Amino acid sequence: MPVVGFLSGRSANDSEWVAAAFRRGLGELGFVEKQNVAIEYRWAEYRWERLDALVADLIQRQVTVIATLSGS
Repeated sequence: MPVVGFLSGRSANDSEWVAAAFRRGLGELGFVEKQNVAIEYRWAEYRWERLDALVADLIQRQVTVIATLSGS
């Protein structure tokens, strides 16, 4: 099963609408979370200095691709 890393500089609460839209988009391509794709979520909680470590964690977990949410 492919694993997608989802990285946001925001908090989980502030990113939920984007994460939901991301899951809908994956669904339109035939990927359904927990059925045929796993998603590893990482939230920096507006602490931008954490982004490097969060990316390193996703890379260590050997995710297939990393999707990011940019902007504030």
